[in-house]
Amino acid sequence: MQQPNPRNSITSRSSSESVPQVQGGRYDFEDGGSYIGCWDEGRAHGYGVCSGPRAQGEYAGSWHQGFEVCGVYRWPNGAAYAGQWDGGKRHGLGVESRGQWLYRGEWTHGLKGRYGVRQSTKNKSCYEGTWTNGLQDGSGIETYADGDENEMARLMDNMSTSNETGRVSSQVVGKIFSLQSDKIQEAAALALDKQQSIDVTATVARQHKKHVTQLEEKISSLNQQIEEGIAAGEAKRQEYKSAKLDLSQLKSEIDQSVEQLEELTAQETPETRKTIEQLNELVVKYEACKARENAFKAKCKNELASLNANLKEWEEKVSNASIDDFIDADTLATLKIIEEKATRAVQLQAKRNREIANLQRKVDEVPSRAELNQYQRRFAELNTQIQNKHRETKHYFNLYNTLDNTKIFMDKELALLNSIHDTFQSAMNSPANKKEFLNQLDAIVDGVCNSKDNILSRQNTEKKRRDGLNVSYLDLIDKQRLYYKTVKDFQDECKKNEVLLQQVKG
Repeated sequence: MQQPNPRNSITSRSSSESVPQVQGGRYDFEDGGSYIGCWDEGRAHGYGVCSGPRAQGEYAGSWHQGFEVCGVYRWPNGAAYAGQWDGGKRHGLGVESRGQWLYRGEWTHGLKGRYGVRQSTKNKSCYEGTWTNGLQDGSGIETYADGDENEMARLMDNMSTSNETGRVSSQVVGKIFSLQSDKIQEAAALALDKQQSIDVTATVARQHKKHVTQLEEKISSLNQQIEEGIAAGEAKRQEYKSAKLDLSQLKSEIDQSVEQLEELTAQETPETRKTIEQLNELVVKYEACKARENAFKAKCKNELASLNANLKEWEEKVSNASIDDFIDADTLATLKIIEEKATRAVQLQAKRNREIANLQRKVDEVPSRAELNQYQRRFAELNTQIQNKHRETKHYFNLYNTLDNTKIFMDKELALLNSIHDTFQSAMNSPANKKEFLNQLDAIVDGVCNSKDNILSRQNTEKKRRDGLNVSYLDLIDKQRLYYKTVKDFQDECKKNEVLLQQVKG
């Protein structure tokens, strides 16, 4: 079986070709392969995807210094492996899919090893047990796809559960001899092997499953430690780069200082020596002043501590003592008199403040000239509205009275006509009644004419009264116009007066 080794496509070629040292990217090889992922010092490190020559075969997973750690490899023919790697070979736990066969278990240096399960995806063929160098070796359970072989397996199970003397029952022997003769020897050998190893296989299987579980837990813990170690290494590498950069800057500054010192030494003259001596003297004086300053600061600190202690003592004395311990009787009497005067002054001031506030409120309640003008315009508008409403209401009252009078007259006419209609037949029966009826009609007509004359006279009187009121109304309108004109002139003069007052004050 050909072993996948995508690492060779990276580390072997990276040794002959100069791969740039970057944190991540893509690198194409001359044979058609490529790598996409993370790098560290020219090697695949972290997560990455690598394809083989001419894009045949592909590995996707984690890398460590150019070697696979855990990932998935796919062959061009469709086969695949997902699991752990070591040194470029399959090593640890993994799953291989090749054709109709699926293997799940342990690998040792690229070969199936220790314990695993190999089963078919098309039938019930399966082997579960131990392996050595990629071959079935040791204890295990194998299931066949053929029906006869399954029957042989059941017979072997029956043989394994025979009586304590180890003899096979007659029924089992009959079933065995009923099979084909060429399978008897194979069945016997298989039954003997199975009877010897059935107990060992179960024990090994349980131990192996427990061991596999422990290994998986250790692998997850190691993977977590590896990730933490990678993160810590990355942080240390950044710190190292930063320290290296700081060291290079410090070296450059030291070199510059050395160069400047050499230049100054080369340019040294008697005058510069004298200046340097003066500078040394000044430095000595500065150090002496610095020492005196430190001594003075220490002295001040001690004095401050002493003053703070005295202050605390006085604070304790003041907190424990009353005011009478510090002030005599005369001073207390004077202080009380001053407090009384201050209280009376405060009360008087509060009273005056209240009076001032009341006066201020009264002053604020007095409207200004602009507010008065606004109130006047509003009152004029309201008066106009009231007059319009009054005229409208008066019109409605007149209309109502007219309609009421009309109704009264119509009721009277209707009653008169009804009485005439009721008495007409009885009046026409005799000449005397007829004559009396005609006299009554004449009297009614005379009454109606008199009422008409009275109404006409009242109408004429009301017309004369209306004409007089119209004349009075026109006079009042003229007076109102004159009033508005006078008020406007007065407002203009007030504005001129205010302007003049401002000019005089200015």
